[in-house]
Amino acid sequence: WDPNDLLNVFFVRDEAGLMEPAFQTVQDHRYNVQVLSGLDDPAGWSDLPGYTEVVGTGRVVIIDDKDAVGTRLYRVRSMTLKKEECLP
Repeated sequence: WDPNDLLNVFFVRDEAGLMEPAFQTVQDHRYNVQVLSGLDDPAGWSDLPGYTEVVGTGRVVIIDDKDAVGTRLYRVRSMTLKKEECLP
């Protein structure tokens, strides 16, 4: 894991000791988290509900995907916010 790679999905341990996916954000960027359930359909990426249009604050976002069953792959897509959408 490279902490300087801003779109790297990594895992953190939650309070119950379970591993959860997470990613670092940058202020004034917007993020969409997508999931792929298994490797059978590599074109089957879909937006993860609750994790579209996430506004970056410079903090780590922990992805709460407790409904996941089986193998799940995660990717994060980043877009720069328009000037009027930026945090003060």
